[in-house]
Amino acid sequence: MKLLRNLIVCLSGMLAFGVHATERELGSDGDRMHLGLNAEFRCQKTVPITIRTKSAAYFDQDAAKIQSIVVNTAGAILGFECQSADKIEFFGYTDDILVFRADAEKHSKWAMQSYPAPLETLALFFGLHEPAFEHLGTISEELRKYESVPGIKETNQYKSFQTQALRLVEIADGDTKTFITYLENPGHEFKTFEAAKAHYGNILSTIEAFAPNQYEAYKNAYDDVEGSLKDTFWSSRVTSIIDDHETMAEIVAAAVNSVKESGSEEYHVYVDERIADWIEEDADLITEDIPTAPLYELGFVSDYVATFPAPTDADSLPKTKAVLDKVPGRILPLTLERLVALQTLALETVQESGASYVDVDTILETGFALAEEFEEAGYVEDGETLLAATFAYVNEMLESNLESYREELSTMEFTAESVAALQEQVLLFEELSADIASFKSYQDTAEKTLADNKATICRNVSNEAGIGPDTFDRLIKTPEGTMPLIDLACRLFEHQHRISAFEPADNDETYTLEVIHENEEKHRFLLKSQGAGVTAALMGVKQLAPEEMDITQEFWQDYIANLLEPPPSGEPDPQGVRECDRLAADPHDANKLASGVDFESEDIDPNKFERALDACIAAVEDASDDTRQQYQLGRLLWYAGDQESAEEFINTAADSGYAPALYYKAEILLGTSDDPDAFIDALDLYEKAGNAGYERGNAMVKELNPEGLDFFKEITPPTPKEIISALKVQNLSQSILGVTSTATVIDIKVKDCFQTSATDFSCEYRKILKCGMSGWGNDPVIRMMSWAIQKDCDSTQYNFGSFRKVGEGKWEELPNQS
Repeated sequence: MKLLRNLIVCLSGMLAFGVHATERELGSDGDRMHLGLNAEFRCQKTVPITIRTKSAAYFDQDAAKIQSIVVNTAGAILGFECQSADKIEFFGYTDDILVFRADAEKHSKWAMQSYPAPLETLALFFGLHEPAFEHLGTISEELRKYESVPGIKETNQYKSFQTQALRLVEIADGDTKTFITYLENPGHEFKTFEAAKAHYGNILSTIEAFAPNQYEAYKNAYDDVEGSLKDTFWSSRVTSIIDDHETMAEIVAAAVNSVKESGSEEYHVYVDERIADWIEEDADLITEDIPTAPLYELGFVSDYVATFPAPTDADSLPKTKAVLDKVPGRILPLTLERLVALQTLALETVQESGASYVDVDTILETGFALAEEFEEAGYVEDGETLLAATFAYVNEMLESNLESYREELSTMEFTAESVAALQEQVLLFEELSADIASFKSYQDTAEKTLADNKATICRNVSNEAGIGPDTFDRLIKTPEGTMPLIDLACRLFEHQHRISAFEPADNDETYTLEVIHENEEKHRFLLKSQGAGVTAALMGVKQLAPEEMDITQEFWQDYIANLLEPPPSGEPDPQGVRECDRLAADPHDANKLASGVDFESEDIDPNKFERALDACIAAVEDASDDTRQQYQLGRLLWYAGDQESAEEFINTAADSGYAPALYYKAEILLGTSDDPDAFIDALDLYEKAGNAGYERGNAMVKELNPEGLDFFKEITPPTPKEIISALKVQNLSQSILGVTSTATVIDIKVKDCFQTSATDFSCEYRKILKCGMSGWGNDPVIRMMSWAIQKDCDSTQYNFGSFRKVGEGKWEELPNQS
């Protein structure tokens, strides 16, 4: 009955002092404290009860008294009307300011467990920091919410707060220069100057409250610079906008966003003027340098103008827009004028690099080098134009000098050295004529000179080798029959070999013969007469160099036959078979026309390999559209170690679907490529080769992928959304004393991603986090702590992480290897 009467008294006193109209009173401690419960409360397990006091100091009274009055009264009442309740949450207010929080649970007999008080929590937060002016602003700002609360300065929480405030305010030690430095560069960004100014005022308020003896000095220091702070603040904002690493469009966009966020018309005008002035000054410096700018700087200028924003993007900055509209009109004509001057200078340099056929290499090297400079500067078409002009100059120069070249050859002395040099020129002119048509006339002139003077050349070269008229007719046994020595010498010389010595050994029956091959290798033989008299033919019976050994008639005939063998031919025989087919066909090729040569397992004669290479080159020249010849040449070059040239011919054949070429394209890819996708691409090529009938392709597929795994191909990097879904930890939370801190990944900003394997990527990225604290209802301290935590979360750094594609649109985060 007593409990019921108390309940009736509480209900009738709902509008009594200290209880809000929306609450019903549960109990009181005279007029010092009132317990309240929301009038619309419906029974539930957790019950929120308010404690309203006249003084915040009430919560620092004897704990047993508070326990008795608050917990026992509330617990008894709730035990009567809400027996299912097992927890009470207490919110203590003084003047509607939350200054106390506690819980009491039924299983612990309603023993009260209090949380750190708001000012105590702030003290704990400040205790983590060293003295700094930025904290002084926070002290005053946070204390302002509580300083008018009755009795607050008598509480333990205030004393804790005061202790930390006195520690942090030690930064105000009379060194006002440090204070002014902070004012001019606070080290963190305020959205508006008004917010910064309010912060500065809070610093002074803190000094006045906790270091009053320093207040006058710091107030005077502030007054001295206050007039310039706005300009300093705004100037630093504009300086941060003008980033050399950003494009003009990005800088203008940042300026537009900055004035939009500020909302200050004065700041709007300031930013517009400063950005416009900066662009104008930058343009002045550029236009001043353009007339003497080197090519690479001219490329920078073109790139600079290309990054200007669209006119509509700068509509909100009228002065900036006006400058942007006129700057290209100032810069581009000067840039074009300078570019034309550099083109003219480049062509003059090319023309000055040579004026004769012997200078063509130098001329072309100069032209290609200068064209590359144009391309690297971004002027690709100008580089191509210069190359075309270079080739035109070479053609014109060659045509005008052809008659001089003919006169030069007409006075030529035909020695072994000069003729060998002329033969090399023929080959060089033939090669160059593919790109420079005028060289064909030089090739024809040189070949005609050699043909017209064949007899003279033979005699001169033979004389140099010590072969005089008395031995010209000495007969030599060859596979073609007996042949006068002079004829043999001429035949050999036609193939770039030459007889360098012919002299008696012991008598007219024996001679020594020395032959220098095309590759400058010397061979010396002992020749012996095969009959009596000078009409008897001589034949090699012993090799004296490069190593001494007895030789057979068959050896001698083969040796001479190889020297007299005609140049490799690219033309087909009546059955359509070319020499390239006979010497270089792939034995595994279903389309081969000859038995083929296995260059991987057979012991190949270097001389035969070299002839096969020449024969295939000739075949491709004779029939450039014959895919088999393209492939056979590419295969030879691959085994010769010329990977770059091999790739060109094999790719040409592979592009036509030629099965063996697909196989060797895969071989080249695996042997030369650093691309992480090379294995997958090669596997695909091996499979295509096998499907097209080249069985070695099927064998390689089984060898490289015995389990038949399905590798991902052409993987695009993971998107920010896919990275988030792959993260093993997307949410973090921890609780202590009823307060929970959380961090949730809401977005990802990716700087770069690069592939590291067939399925993996390494990405440099930064997490965008939403952070905060919860607990104690809508407590201001919690809001402040949440703000501080979010500021820390906003400064997360870029880190590297590895991710593996595990399905369409699905990725997983890999463990950190470090």
